[in-house]
Amino acid sequence: MHRLFIVFLLFMSIPLWAQSEKIDDFVVTIFDRSIKVVSPDAVKTKFFVVVENRSQGKIIGKLQNSSGKVFAIMSIEAGQFSKTAIDNKKGERYFYLPLAPAFQEAELIVGHKTYEIPPRH
Repeated sequence: MHRLFIVFLLFMSIPLWAQSEKIDDFVVTIFDRSIKVVSPDAVKTKFFVVVENRSQGKIIGKLQNSSGKVFAIMSIEAGQFSKTAIDNKKGERYFYLPLAPAFQEAELIVGHKTYEIPPRH
């Protein structure tokens, strides 16, 4: 009976483990010729944007919203990352803008799971 109870508890805790695997923040990965964005299903009043540099050289970029407010200007060496906290405002859109090397901006879209810029055809 004791073993059955332990198995039952382990079985019931699986959804809790799965919930902890959810992504709560944006992860923007910079490659030499593309940008990959992993987005959360929803964001809270405060969320984080992690920018990871997987390119061959140093990158410079900034995080800003559609009103033009800049949250961070970052310089990230190859193989490194930067994490920035953002206070979410209703109705605002958020972007990662690569400055050097110059590239297309990446809008941070909630609920789009994983997407790339430029999109793969």
